[in-house]
Amino acid sequence: MALNSIQGVMSVIFPLITFPYVSRILGVENLGKYNFSVSLISYFVLLAGLGASDYARREGAKVRDERQGFNQFANEVFSINILSTILSYVFLFIYLSYSTKVQDYSGIVLVLSLNVLLGTIGVNWIFAVYEDYLYTTLRYIIFHLFSIAMLFLFVKGENDLIKYVWISVIASGGANLLNFIYSRKYCNLRIVFHAGMTRHLKPIMIFFASVVSVTIYVHSDTTILGYMTDDYHVGLYSVSVRVYAIVKSILASAIVVSIARLSNMVGQKNFSGYNNTASGVYQTILTLVLPVMIGLLIYSKEIILLISGEEYIGAELSLQLLGFAMITYLFAYFWAQCVMVPNGREWAVFVITVVSAVLNVGLNLLLIPFFQQNAAAFTTFISEGCTAVCCMVIGYKYVKLNGVKSTFFKTLAGCFLIVIIAVPMKLFIANSMVRILSAVVVSGLAYLICEVMLRNKALNFVTNRILKKNQR
Repeated sequence: MALNSIQGVMSVIFPLITFPYVSRILGVENLGKYNFSVSLISYFVLLAGLGASDYARREGAKVRDERQGFNQFANEVFSINILSTILSYVFLFIYLSYSTKVQDYSGIVLVLSLNVLLGTIGVNWIFAVYEDYLYTTLRYIIFHLFSIAMLFLFVKGENDLIKYVWISVIASGGANLLNFIYSRKYCNLRIVFHAGMTRHLKPIMIFFASVVSVTIYVHSDTTILGYMTDDYHVGLYSVSVRVYAIVKSILASAIVVSIARLSNMVGQKNFSGYNNTASGVYQTILTLVLPVMIGLLIYSKEIILLISGEEYIGAELSLQLLGFAMITYLFAYFWAQCVMVPNGREWAVFVITVVSAVLNVGLNLLLIPFFQQNAAAFTTFISEGCTAVCCMVIGYKYVKLNGVKSTFFKTLAGCFLIVIIAVPMKLFIANSMVRILSAVVVSGLAYLICEVMLRNKALNFVTNRILKKNQR
């Protein structure tokens, strides 16, 4: 958890360095073009991935102690991914040939399409199965430092959009070339074809259907916003989404690092350990997400001014709405990936995500023409909330969570303390950067002290996980 948290912190630091520069240098419309293109290519990355990554994390964790068995499993899943990647490129070229809307974005889309292949050969699910976060963290830091240097060297004005696209591909997918080589530590990847590998297709397709639904209500807002409005509103929404994505990725790290372990406990029928670990993860989410949401609501304007400037101030309300969406996302993710999937209820997750995706697309089509980026943020909150509630209702049958109510009230007490400290700082400190930094340091420290004094069990859970990892 410690290493994954470091990577999470780096995922905040790097965008905080690059995004303010990029948003100011490229401008609202170019940023809108880039993010609209990213939303388009995400569907083809999704098709190439085929949901195999989620399936492989769950099933691979069950056989990771058997070298030969895992090697066979990894080769079969990898081979299926190769076929789906080829199919994805076929559909991409057909789409580019016939879609008039994308003609102006074709150059950007083609460069971004490298992520389709890089995502497949990256086999990140292997490192998740073996919880090898040291390698993934070091790899992440090195490639992002390299991309930051390239950004400041080569992106100097609005005409450098395509250079930024190339650099973003290197930052997000370049390290995947190394992954393929490093994966030999755990297995010898090669393409295989035999009748036995078809046993993976049904569960993979169920995962794929679920991921499709999730991707639709994660990316459809930007896609529909791009089709129904213009690059300017996409650019505004991009700022809100970037802040939302950064914070969400950090908070989600508490869940991601536990998925393989929880799946392994279910596979070993260690239900006592499963309940304790799941309870710790849930309490950690509560302890982290509520104060972060309060901070986003209070300082949304300052955050936008700091990372993007006055030109993007129209993104304030959409960022506040996404602050609420962050809560529903994390709880939806927990109940789906930590409870329902390890217990074999991926089909139920699929049905729920389909319903949420349909709801999201329908609301986007209805509301975006009138409320633009604010509607896109609102529909994200509603669809994530639908997923969270439905998964929780079904998931309660498979897990017994302990200490949640106590942790919730202790967290509320800490959040009240944050409001008391942060609001006066907002009123009396003039400089936006000083205001945000002061509020984060002072209110964050006060919140931590409060939770320690109240003996919040989430702190013990995180501390014990770090100590166990260090002992290993």
